Amino acid sequence: MAAESRTVRCEADGELWKGRPRIMAGQRRVKGQGGGEIHGLSDSGLGENGASDNAYECEWSTGGRLVSLWDRQLRAVARPATWSHAAGVAGKEIGMTASQSQTAEKALFQERWDRIQAAMDAARIDALIVASRGVIGQFGNVFYLCGYTPLLRVSYGVLTRSGEPVLFVPSYVDQALALDRGIVTEIRTSAEMDVMRSDVSMAQAVASEIKARDATRVGIVGLAQIVPIADHAILRQELRGIELLDASGLYARVKEIKTSADITHVKAAFALAQRAYDAAPGLLAPGTRAQDVVAEVESVLRRATGSEALVFVDSAPLWVRRNTDTVFAAGDLVMVLVEVATAAGYFVEQGGLFSVGEPRSHARIVADACYSALAAIGTEIRPGAAVAAATEIHETIGGNAGLELRLALGHGVGVDHDLPTLYRTDTGMFKEGQLISVHPYYWDDATSVFGGVSDAFYVTADGSQRMGSHDYELTIV
Repeated sequence: MAAESRTVRCEADGELWKGRPRIMAGQRRVKGQGGGEIHGLSDSGLGENGASDNAYECEWSTGGRLVSLWDRQLRAVARPATWSHAAGVAGKEIGMTASQSQTAEKALFQERWDRIQAAMDAARIDALIVASRGVIGQFGNVFYLCGYTPLLRVSYGVLTRSGEPVLFVPSYVDQALALDRGIVTEIRTSAEMDVMRSDVSMAQAVASEIKARDATRVGIVGLAQIVPIADHAILRQELRGIELLDASGLYARVKEIKTSADITHVKAAFALAQRAYDAAPGLLAPGTRAQDVVAEVESVLRRATGSEALVFVDSAPLWVRRNTDTVFAAGDLVMVLVEVATAAGYFVEQGGLFSVGEPRSHARIVADACYSALAAIGTEIRPGAAVAAATEIHETIGGNAGLELRLALGHGVGVDHDLPTLYRTDTGMFKEGQLISVHPYYWDDATSVFGGVSDAFYVTADGSQRMGSHDYELTIV
């Protein structure tokens, strides 16, 4: 079949919405003129060898707007000239218009790229491959770099010592959503989650990008815990002769330090967590199903800017579960824990304790120990203080009350989880700019009474600043 050429034009203020013409081994020129827009134009035609032979030439004139354009060969996607929904959502969290948010967010990410690239220079790393998965605890690496992480599967960002990163995602929908976010210019998809898949896997595309940049020393972020073993094998095969090393620590040391812009977003995230947390007390009563309270608290987050959430409302010691069969009774000690990541990627944890009616004696002991530990550790957090000192406070207060420790004390937060982790074996010191989520949990083995509370502390030049606003005392409902 002869090659076919087709030009799609959008004149004046007209609009072409999701046009999908099929062609064979052809070429397409796309133009937007005047105030026209071209949305979601894609190609699904295949050449005789099963690969797309289509080439694209894209341009728009004054006032035009090319919203998204892609092909199946993982080529660069044209960046939108203006922002739309995503900028409005991110701005809403911190009281900005979409235009203000666009300027502030771009400056925030540019500052991040500059700090990461400075660390790469110091470590003589030519390129970083940054990996994420779309779950709390693993979404933050790519989101921190590119402002977007897909809900499912692995995504990658590639950053060299200069310029902006390239984002690799598994579907066309992810590609369009990342474009709407408006942070990075180049977004590639392997279509691994779509019906029509590329012959090139995402890991192969990442490797091709590295080779095209002539990198000889490449760091991988998330190598041990996030990168699938199949992708690791592809990277090793495709990048033979290139030195590959685990750069997770280097990246984490940059990511753990927060700027004033970060803290503005963190405060907005805590305000959202507080609204959800405040919904719980009025629902706690004898005979109430814990799962019903969880549903109401989660609905507060979903109606606002909460994108990922873990909500726990329980009096049972085995509370780390999405569904609970607990029915509250008089005298129960109830833990309410709200963990949420906002649309801007910032993750926070807020938790406290409530008694359904007058508390039993052991419930009071557990609650007092939790809040005493939280207050004492918050006071201890300051630049130069040993991280292990916080765990020592946790253990001492629990031991004096005859209680056991059943969960790790805390960790850094920001865009997902960060350094440090509050272990007794940590030999580090708190540093200015860190944001520490502290959640002391105690267990009374004799009575099976369990409780936990949570807050976060921003390490300032002369101490720490508390992020939460809830009271540090047992509340009777």
